[in-house]
Amino acid sequence: MSENDAIALAKAHAALWAVPWHHVVKTEKTLVWWYFCVEWYSFTIDTGDGRVDTSIHVESGTVNRFEYYPTDPKAFLLPLWAAYPTYTSVTMGWRQSYGEQYIYTWHSFYRGLSEEAKAVYRRKYRPPTDEERCWQGFYEFIADVPATGDHPITEFIIGRVP
Repeated sequence: MSENDAIALAKAHAALWAVPWHHVVKTEKTLVWWYFCVEWYSFTIDTGDGRVDTSIHVESGTVNRFEYYPTDPKAFLLPLWAAYPTYTSVTMGWRQSYGEQYIYTWHSFYRGLSEEAKAVYRRKYRPPTDEERCWQGFYEFIADVPATGDHPITEFIIGRVP
C-alpha cells in the first residue's frame, strides 16, 4: 500500500463518519526493520474545525485509529467503534494502547452531554450489531455508567465489572 492509498483509505473513513477533511498536516511511517518496508502510516489531518489522528495498517489495509477532535464544543466526538474500527468492545487496546486515553476522553465528553444531546448522539451513532464486535447495549450498560475511582470506564468496557 502506498502513502496515497493510505490517505485515500483515511479519507473514505472520514466521509463515512461525516468528518470534514482539508489536508494532511503530518505523516509518519513505521517501518518493519527487518524488511525496511512500511508497516503503518500515521497522519495528522486538519479538518478545518479540528484535527484527526489516524493510523493505517499497510498489510491489512485497515484504518486502525481515527480520533477526531473537533474545536467546536457543540460537535460530537466519534464513538469508540468509529475511532477504533478494528477494536471490539473488549479489546485490550482500551487498556494498553492509544484507545485507553481516547476512551477516557470520550466517556468524559459523553457524560457531559445533556439528556437531549445524548439522545441525538445515540440516534446518530448506533452501535454495530454484529455479535462478534460486542457493542450491543453499549449505551445502556456502559456509556451511561459513571466512571469512578473504583471502577473506571475501561473496567466496564473489558467486562471486568459486573
